[in-house]
Amino acid sequence: MKYIYTEMKLADCNYIQGLIDKGTEKPLGFFEDLRVRIHIAMCVTCREYKKRTNLFSKVLFTSNKNEKRINSYQEAILHKSKSVQNRLASFPEQNPSPIVELEKSGKISYQNPAFFKHFPHVSALSVDHQFFEQLVLNFNALIDGTIKEFSKEFFYNHVHYIQRASYLAELSVVRVFYLDITEQKTFEKIIYEKNLEITQSIQYALRIQEAILPSQYLFKEIFPESFVLYKPKDVVAGDFYWLNRVDDWVFAAAADCTGHGVPGALVSVVCNNALNRSVKEFKLRDTGLILDKTREIVIETFANSDSDVKDGMDISIVGIKKSSAEVCWSGANNPLWYLSKNQLMEVAANKQPIGKTENPLPFRTHKIRLDEADYLFLFTDGYADQFGGENEKKFKYKQLQNLLLENSEKSPEELKNVLDARICSWKGELEQTDDILVVGIKL
Repeated sequence: MKYIYTEMKLADCNYIQGLIDKGTEKPLGFFEDLRVRIHIAMCVTCREYKKRTNLFSKVLFTSNKNEKRINSYQEAILHKSKSVQNRLASFPEQNPSPIVELEKSGKISYQNPAFFKHFPHVSALSVDHQFFEQLVLNFNALIDGTIKEFSKEFFYNHVHYIQRASYLAELSVVRVFYLDITEQKTFEKIIYEKNLEITQSIQYALRIQEAILPSQYLFKEIFPESFVLYKPKDVVAGDFYWLNRVDDWVFAAAADCTGHGVPGALVSVVCNNALNRSVKEFKLRDTGLILDKTREIVIETFANSDSDVKDGMDISIVGIKKSSAEVCWSGANNPLWYLSKNQLMEVAANKQPIGKTENPLPFRTHKIRLDEADYLFLFTDGYADQFGGENEKKFKYKQLQNLLLENSEKSPEELKNVLDARICSWKGELEQTDDILVVGIKL
């Protein structure tokens, strides 16, 4: 009986193991899978067989998968290699740019169809011919590897080329490309001519602006102890200084017009003219009234435009009556600073510009008592707004005030040099932010 039981169990195990093998190829049916599960729960031998079979299946699957992946990579590499070879072989033939290859001896060994088309007479020549005069100087250096590539502009038969040559060691030839850059050269010429025209126009605008600015000689004649630090951001500027002598009065101003460069310069012409008319045509001597009339003229000038033009200027203007040493001052957004008895004083400006604004008010006239050797400073915001320093921040007015106080004993020319050197040092390699204007007058 024991023998019969053993034989039956062995036959059952063989059957179950057969099902296990079958399951590695395709999924078992429901009842077959159930029978296997019940059997291996009770039979240690078949349970171990199942584990080994599953492990072998995984190894085999992974091996097959890796083999397929390797084969796929090999096919891709072969395909890419053939593709590169085909492209390398056909590239010179299909390239629309002229290509020529020269042997180490200097003899031409290959020309593509485009080369025959562009340079039909060069076919039987060598590198020593004048056609290759730019290349011949670098021919040996290309071959021995001293230089990797030679590039030079080349002009032939009314066509501009860039001649580029490199040595191909695997072919033992120097391959030369001729890239047609005629269209590029045409555009470069057009751009150059346009830039020249614009530059000449700006230079002419500069001469006009210089003509309306008071000369340094006139400034020194009227105010012997004075300086003007004037640093436009561009060739022409929106900032301007103004000087007018009429009757017993002398007027000086530092003005900052909307914008800088050419737009600012155009506005400055309008504002400069408005100041002159206010003093000469309307015979005004009170600085507040001068700014009121200047605003009126500027608004009237821009009112002729169809668009709503709000351009104008900020200004600090001082009037000095020579006979009585009377000093009056008015400002549109820009204040007045004056040094008296080693103290820097400030007179606040009206917070409104010269130009169109909401709720305009009359400009105040400030009567100021000054002593001999006191300093007056008229300025725009360009100096204080210049970015620079270690943290690339604005210079700011407080730092400018301290600089003026520290150098108050210096002559006007020395003070100008100090201010100029300080702002240049502060700016460093940064771009100038705005036009810079500081006027100093020592009474």
